[in-house]
Amino acid sequence: RIKGAPSINNIQNIVMGVVNNSSERIYGKVLVNELRMTGVKKGKEKEYSIKGELNFADLMTITGDYKHTDAGFHKLQQRLGQGSSNDVYSATIKLHPNIILPSRWGIKTPIKLSYSNSIKTPKYHPGSDILTDTKDNSFNIENIQEKREKIWLLTSFNKSSMSTNWLIKRTIDNISMSYSSIRINYSNSQILKEIQHDFQLSGSYDYIWGKENYFIPFKFTKDWLIIGNLFSQSRYYYTPDKLSTSIQFNEFDKRTIQRVNSDAVTESYSFNMNRKVILNHKFT
Repeated sequence: RIKGAPSINNIQNIVMGVVNNSSERIYGKVLVNELRMTGVKKGKEKEYSIKGELNFADLMTITGDYKHTDAGFHKLQQRLGQGSSNDVYSATIKLHPNIILPSRWGIKTPIKLSYSNSIKTPKYHPGSDILTDTKDNSFNIENIQEKREKIWLLTSFNKSSMSTNWLIKRTIDNISMSYSSIRINYSNSQILKEIQHDFQLSGSYDYIWGKENYFIPFKFTKDWLIIGNLFSQSRYYYTPDKLSTSIQFNEFDKRTIQRVNSDAVTESYSFNMNRKVILNHKFT
């Protein structure tokens, strides 16, 4: 019979004694050695996983996997398990819509959508040695479970080949962009609900000028003594060598509700913008 909330980790002292059932005084020694626990529950713990993938030529790829780990499962080099069973399943869709465009354009616009869900269920009730039971209707097991759900969208744009058009070669061919959106739903024994959003948008532009954009003003000094050879080979570039610009926006929003005080909402918000311009110029 279980009384209170027993936990072997909370045992601090063990008191032992001998009862004398006779009326006479007894003298002697009592030796205690190798205390052992009886009635220890033994069970087989396991871990298994399954994964699948479906390809639609070069247009789309769908992958999915599921993994289950029992609370007491551990590797040979480990002594104990994690203490919680873990169920993880995820799915990913990779789409390449640029396949319908002419390949000579060299446009790349991959789209990736991912979903993952993890549920950790403690083997014992917090602070006790009482086993949890997912079928026990008198207790809501979700109050002590750790849940994490993540949805991730990622896409980008860039070109892998140069155009022959003068305008496109100097504009679109040198532009690259990316966008990502992440949503995370989280809860555990202390947090009732936590919602997190993370958005990121970035773009860059790189342009490289030609290598023949220079002149040699002191070429006529070639035959001069000592300094003639030095000045006659000096090149002066009238345009920069390379221009690199980039900009990035990042927005983060998180809202947390504790189980103790569900009426209070803790908010965290930030918005950052980073800009960078690099101009290289050669002097030789």
